[in-house]
Amino acid sequence: MADNNYVEGNSLADNYAYTNPYAQGGAIKLKIDKIDNCEYLASFSYVVAAGGATLTATPITGNLQPDLDHYRVEVSDGITQVANSLVLASPTAAFVVNTSTLNPNNPWTMFFYGANDYQVGDVGCSLDYKVELGIIGVIGGSGDTVPPLTKWKNVSFRLMLASTDDAAYTGFPTAGVDIEDGGTININDYSTVAQLVNLGVYTFTLQMKRLTQAPIAATPTPANNDAYSSFASTVTFPWAVPKQYTEALNALTIKTDVAGVKSGTMTILVPGEGTKPSVSFTITTDVSV
Repeated sequence: MADNNYVEGNSLADNYAYTNPYAQGGAIKLKIDKIDNCEYLASFSYVVAAGGATLTATPITGNLQPDLDHYRVEVSDGITQVANSLVLASPTAAFVVNTSTLNPNNPWTMFFYGANDYQVGDVGCSLDYKVELGIIGVIGGSGDTVPPLTKWKNVSFRLMLASTDDAAYTGFPTAGVDIEDGGTININDYSTVAQLVNLGVYTFTLQMKRLTQAPIAATPTPANNDAYSSFASTVTFPWAVPKQYTEALNALTIKTDVAGVKSGTMTILVPGEGTKPSVSFTITTDVSV
């Protein structure tokens, strides 16, 4: 029977999700259809009390739709397992798991599950995390954010060169340059003379794609006008960022009317995205005399 999910260039595995991703190599793994646009990178914080009597979990996904609204935390010492679940209209409240029956001298493991309007275990929008907590009796309690704040990422950028009148500006890749959240791109790195031409024209397009589901709230804006001459967009905001790269700014012109080194930060608000409510990157230029 034909697979209606198949797209040329994909492997069949791209269209399915395991019902039991933790099953070991010899175990039976049933496959189900993977629902598009139903993947979350939600985060939460947890604290294990000294002595190990309780574990408090606090979802920090945010409360814009679609969001996860059903949570379940399981904690195991390798022999005994305890759990607690939470269903809330506002999925940001802390909830407590009674872990007093677990052995603090054994290594503990925590499982965090979340689902969007489904019971955990059903097919739907969901996430799961497995965290090794260590031996509570040795460390006396613990706490962290999952995933770590430094690793949170919800939107990706790609800068494309649209046009320039600078004959020396030949190093910018035709495929564009990916920029990480909080990253810096030095525009003159792509010039054969390592500087932009005074009064030259360098026009770029800025593309974005999402890794999560909240819309972009407003037109991207620079923190100052030191590096940008002008920018324009045909996008209507709020804008639901797609899963593929799509233009957010169709004309981003670098400022080259005055010689010297310039730097400007572009900030784009992404509300309701948990640990990173906004995304930004910095453009640096060096204009010749």
